[in-house]
Amino acid sequence: MVYEYTQSGRLASSVVLVLWLFGALSSAVDGKWGAIVLVSVVVLPLAALLSSMTMKVTEDALEWHLGCGLVRRRIPLRDITGVALHNISYWRIGIHTQNFRDWMWSVGARSAVRVNERNGHITFLGTDDAAGLVAALRSVHATGGADD
Repeated sequence: MVYEYTQSGRLASSVVLVLWLFGALSSAVDGKWGAIVLVSVVVLPLAALLSSMTMKVTEDALEWHLGCGLVRRRIPLRDITGVALHNISYWRIGIHTQNFRDWMWSVGARSAVRVNERNGHITFLGTDDAAGLVAALRSVHATGGADD
């Protein structure tokens, strides 16, 4: 293992749990207990998923996962053509895309690492240790990326 870092998503999980509490209390006041169960089945696992994001750089791949690891991704280093620091214009949590080709993964960071892939896709990994992740990737793979 060349690099491993886990970012806490406590703020993201807290926001999700506050929204759940608000929804649960609103439903309870209205006597809609089925709505509480339905919201709980969706929201509580989401809070667990956003509790952290772990990023790893091994000798042959960049890997990351959310929460306990049910949602994960791996990019072989041979498929990475460049990495760069990237500022996020506003706070985001979760997995986002605008074009189904480029993806942002974050549990609440204002900086990210931009990973250019050989297939033309771009992945942004939101992290509060962006410089550390870029340095680790560059130490095991000559990417030639320039900082934004």
